[in-house]
Amino acid sequence: MLSFRLVDTDSFKQLISMAVPQYVVLSRHYFSKTAVPSLHNQVSDKIKCALCNAICGKVHLTTDTWISKHGQGRYISLTAHWVNVVVAGPQAESSLAHVLPPPRIAGHHCLPPVASSSYSASSSSASTSSSSQPHTFTTNFSTARRKCQQAILKLICLGDRPHTAQELWRGIEQQTDEWFLPVGLKPGLVVCDNGRNLVAALGLAGLTHIPFLAHVLNLVV
Repeated sequence: MLSFRLVDTDSFKQLISMAVPQYVVLSRHYFSKTAVPSLHNQVSDKIKCALCNAICGKVHLTTDTWISKHGQGRYISLTAHWVNVVVAGPQAESSLAHVLPPPRIAGHHCLPPVASSSYSASSSSASTSSSSQPHTFTTNFSTARRKCQQAILKLICLGDRPHTAQELWRGIEQQTDEWFLPVGLKPGLVVCDNGRNLVAALGLAGLTHIPFLAHVLNLVV
């Protein structure tokens, strides 16, 4: 959460020289233009792979809006929640987990049959490579289980634009289109507080609002 300029300061360089003498501190430009963008792309690829393997056709969301106390603008966050099916790999059943892409199901409480079945499964690392081919496992997946997943899709900065329903709706729609449409998913329920502008934005997007009781009580207090 600190500025990239920190790595150029004498105090930081002195700290690193004592803690890890063999490490050469690169400039702030390397971290801002190379290291962090590369890390962002890796994380994005893993999230997209997990979304591709969601067992339901809808991804539920949580969201909130706030204004920075440091004059940096207005923000809206968007977090996705979905379910994957995971099993132990055939070679290392106790440690290696593979994500299975079963057929999408409509219900929220049913688990597709996985025992003694064949699935085409690819790990998140393999899926990031265009040359990788999916691996097929034929075994007894009696240990298969559902795993809840969540990921912050975007911290949207609105700048100086007000938190109007139209602005919030544009921000939410842009992210749902970017993350869900390419993998055939749709946004499901949206959990948030009962702010009028946010509820109105969800109405514009045609999304179902579920009030977050703890947050609503906090606003009342």
